[in-house]
Amino acid sequence: MTDAAIMEKAKAALSGMTAIREFCRSINLASSEASVINMIVSCGFPAKKIGGIWESDKEMIVEWRKKYINGEIAEKVFKPEEKICTPLLAGKKQNKKTRRVYK
Repeated sequence: MTDAAIMEKAKAALSGMTAIREFCRSINLASSEASVINMIVSCGFPAKKIGGIWESDKEMIVEWRKKYINGEIAEKVFKPEEKICTPLLAGKKQNKKTRRVYK
């Protein structure tokens, strides 16, 4: 697929993980939900959850893909003991079983 063909597909915003996954598949990127989330966490893939819905932009994904292929984006390597997605609120305690936050 040529750059012109990829850029032609890159003229719209993407709303929802399904739309993001389908676009990733169309430009030969990993397209399972787990793969996309892994790219978001470890490689700075341009997607964000807004109001409970994953949002992204086709043009930003194409630019990210080019930088990733060129080696301009380094992957973060997490140690097994590091927790990737468990943000703790400053000064708050969290129940480990229920994930409820207490003051």
